[in-house]
Amino acid sequence: MPDRPTDKLDDYMDLASALTALTPKQRRAVLLYAQGFTQCEIGEMMGLAQSTISELLEFSFLLMSFRYFTH
Repeated sequence: MPDRPTDKLDDYMDLASALTALTPKQRRAVLLYAQGFTQCEIGEMMGLAQSTISELLEFSFLLMSFRYFTH
């Protein structure tokens, strides 16, 4: 069955809602990651170690999934 025109809008609204659960630092890291930057590159841009970015993204995705599935 083809997607309804509102399906993409619903997806964007869900993503926007999930992003509100994040701090500005978490949101920036997630958005950079979504654009295809590596954890090392994000770390360099944000002045953080790659291991810190890894932990930040892991926790951010956990928060986003929790927010998505509870709303």
